[in-house]
Amino acid sequence: MTTNTKDFWQEKEETASLNDIRCLQLTRLRNILSYAYSTVKFYKDLFDSHSIKPEQIKSLEELKHIPFTTKKDLANYYPYGFFAVPIKNIIRIHSS
Repeated sequence: MTTNTKDFWQEKEETASLNDIRCLQLTRLRNILSYAYSTVKFYKDLFDSHSIKPEQIKSLEELKHIPFTTKKDLANYYPYGFFAVPIKNIIRIHSS
């Protein structure tokens, strides 16, 4: 079996400048924060309680202002409090 480097090599991302990588990281961070904020009540409430809106994040350095999800949060809200889709779309829940 031969492996084609096109199967796993992402030339644009893997040869990007540091500035381009940081821009990509910031874009992806803002996208996931916006998604979590708009679809998961737990994260909306958490961000709101810290007066944080995803669109306010303008640099990677601001990551330090985003609150952590704690072990206690996981215990108190798992699993239903973290769903990002309606429960009717949930097929299976895995846990350990």
